[in-house]
Parts: sequence; structure tokens; C-alpha cells
Amino acid sequence: MVKSMTGFGRGIAENENIKVTVDLRSVNHRYLEISVRMPREYIMEEEGIRKLLKENLKRGKVEVFVNVEVKECEENFVKLNLPLATAYKNALQELKMQLDLKDDISVSHIIKYPDVIAASEMSDDAKKENTGCILEAAEKAVRSFLYMRSAEGTKLTEDIKTRAELLRKKVGDVRIQSENIPKENKEKIKARIEEMLENKEISEERLLQEVAILADKANITEEVVRLESHIAQLEDILLNSNDSVGKKMDFLVQEMNREANTIASKANKLEVTRISLDMKCEIEKIREQVQNLE
Repeated sequence: MVKSMTGFGRGIAENENIKVTVDLRSVNHRYLEISVRMPREYIMEEEGIRKLLKENLKRGKVEVFVNVEVKECEENFVKLNLPLATAYKNALQELKMQLDLKDDISVSHIIKYPDVIAASEMSDDAKKENTGCILEAAEKAVRSFLYMRSAEGTKLTEDIKTRAELLRKKVGDVRIQSENIPKENKEKIKARIEEMLENKEISEERLLQEVAILADKANITEEVVRLESHIAQLEDILLNSNDSVGKKMDFLVQEMNREANTIASKANKLEVTRISLDMKCEIEKIREQVQNLE
């Protein structure tokens, strides 16, 4: 199934210690780029979240936000390191005396230093429970995220199919309009050459040969056939591919645009040029949608 690269997902899980909320959001990107923001004390779980995302995603810039809400703590959960706090206080008093500072030393000064107040080390069982809770929330977020990307991918697919069908009709119009172009070009070129060489001798055979060469350069049959082939390939990818399709389709759209440009420049006919410009507009709209596909 074709998926969009943009999406959002949320997962929530909790145990007796914590409540975890994981939010995912992504935007278009050429490759898979993951950034994770989570509390420092749970940073060891980041790799598990990254692994989960890499197993499910191919492309996109993904941001992960992990919020951990700690439930009611036991009274002895927070520990005060009194000897360390005293040492900091003594050092500050020495600094104040040596530099003749006037400011008073307060609690707010001391608690800024590391490890003065710290949470107690969790038991191994609690750590294991919390790890499972974080990964459970992440898995729920990924499921929600993938569902949204698939739904968005379906909408994009339908839009691209509609535009591809419209483009196919435009190519058909070009084919009809271009049927007489070789003959018309030969007549125009022949008349122009005869006018330029009005007083000079040239064999009819040589003249027709040169006219045929010049007229062939304006023949757009090959470009029309290739453009129809690219459209068919695009539709086949949308219908049958279960893998990442964005890069393949982006390449096809570039080739389609190239053929449309060539048709517009080679076909010496106003109506074909007008249709070619319409085709380029549709191809650009397809390109914009393809940029959103994984």
C-alpha cells in the first residue's frame, strides 16, 4: 500500500509507577531521519524507539516526543545529599570571604549544583516495568501513525490516478493533433526552401531528401509513445507496489516532464503547444503529490 510521508500518531501506556505519552509526527524528506526527545533519565530507551521506527518506515523526517509522568512517589524516593550540600555551602562561604562579596548564600544557590538532591535509584523490577511501558506507548503511537499515513496515502493515490487519466487524455489529443504534422511540415519546409532557392538549380530528389530530414526532426511520435509508457508505469506502481514508491515515481515524473517539454518544442503547431502546456501543468500537480509519498 502506498503511504504518505506526512502523519501524526499518539500512544499512551501506564503502570503503577509512570504514565507515558509518545507523540510522532513526520514531514517529507529524501531519507529517513529520526529525532527523539525524551527525559534524560529514560534516554537508554531511545535506541529501542529508533529500532521500532526503522522497522516500519523508509523515508521521512520523523520527530518523536516522549513524555513521562511519574505517579505518586514514596517519601524516601527523593534523597538529600547533606554532606555534599554542606561542602558546597562551605566552598561558597570561602569564595564570598576571599572576594569580599556582599550577597547572602541561600538554598537556591546550593541546589543548583548537581547531585545535592536526587531521585533514588529504581529497583531492577521497576526499571523493567517502565521500559516495557515506554515501548508499549511507542508501539501504539507507531500503529496510529502508520494508519494515518496509509489513509493519507490512499487519498494521494486517488488524486494521482485522476490526474494521470486526465494526462493520458491530453496525450491522446496530442496524438490526434500531430497525425498530419509530418505532412504539413514537409509542405511548409519544401515551400520555404523553394522560395530561398528560387533562382538556383537543385534536383527534386535532393530537395525532397532534405525536406524529409528536416520534417523528421519535428516528428513527436517517439515522445508521445514514451509519455504514454511513463503514465502506464506510474499507474502500475500505484496499483501493485507494496514498497517505498516515492523515489521511483519522482523519477518517472521527471521523465514525463522532459517528454512534454520536447513535444512542446518540436511540434510546430499551435494546438499541440497549447495541449503540451496543459500536460505540463498536470505533471507538475502530480509531482507535488508524489513529493508526499514514502
